[in-house]
Amino acid sequence: MTQRAPQETADALLAVCTEWMPPGEYGKFQLIFPDTAQADPLNNRWLQALGGANNEIEVYDLNAQNCILEKELCYVVYDADWGCFVPVGSSGLIRRAVAIEDHLYYGPGSTFEVEIRGAESLTHVLTVSAEWTSEPVYQSEKMWVVYVPFDQPALGGRPQRTGAWYRIQRIPGDTKLFQAPSGGIPAAVNTFMGAANCSVLERQPGTDSVQGAATGETIRVYNWTPNVIAKDGSRIGIAAYMLGGWFAIADYCQEGGQAAGANNVSGSTQSFVSTSSVSIEDYSGGNGFSLLPADSFVYTAGLDPDLVEFSNPVASLSGTIAGITLSSASSGYVPL
Repeated sequence: MTQRAPQETADALLAVCTEWMPPGEYGKFQLIFPDTAQADPLNNRWLQALGGANNEIEVYDLNAQNCILEKELCYVVYDADWGCFVPVGSSGLIRRAVAIEDHLYYGPGSTFEVEIRGAESLTHVLTVSAEWTSEPVYQSEKMWVVYVPFDQPALGGRPQRTGAWYRIQRIPGDTKLFQAPSGGIPAAVNTFMGAANCSVLERQPGTDSVQGAATGETIRVYNWTPNVIAKDGSRIGIAAYMLGGWFAIADYCQEGGQAAGANNVSGSTQSFVSTSSVSIEDYSGGNGFSLLPADSFVYTAGLDPDLVEFSNPVASLSGTIAGITLSSASSGYVPL
């Protein structure tokens, strides 16, 4: 392999940050030198910082392209025009962050605060723009943030370049396969969702089987439906991440080994009608429709009409209808 020519650092010094340097601002560093006491003639990688106030230098992020935290290393060069050290290259513009509070608004002009964490539990607060996101932020939510410097003309009145931190939101459609605990995930009561801590499942490498995640990861899954879910069979479901949490979007709702519609299984949808052979002569007693199970939502009613025997004419039948007189002796009379 050919060694990379060190043009970028030929005139640069290695330094370690002692007081963090936000983008476009000043920070304090100490210069780093090889530790000759532990020198390795072939691979000298031992470093030491010269202590004392005289070794602490001030570094200015001229182009707003760095965010360096305590204990982090970077190369610096001395800029004679500005009279201070400036960092070489660009680093630290993407950071891990944790939301400090709930922030349910997003769009133009919307911002929220996060903590970024460095070595030795040192934290710093950043203001992050929510202008380019499409979902709210929830307290303690973990995320990535990125710093974008603004383009500025080389004119007076701008002592330093500025920019803004933006949230890198979760990729839409992020889903996980989970297994609910015994009993499933409780039903929602109106708008109060049921929830349970569920084990995350993953596909076993080289097979068609699923198994518990190697990390032992668990997620809290919310049930927004009015039914208990992931209760039967293997209690497996799929959850999607949205609104700062994992929401169930599918679950295994049929008892293992059952045919669909065999029983009234909680969480399933069934439809069935049972009828016996229908004969006309049976209608007088309301027969012909068997009753459905007690837990069915279908209601039945018997048929019990009043029957009039027409085999013999009524002897006293007589009357006048629209000028036409009929009597029992009329030769044209037949049963209606």
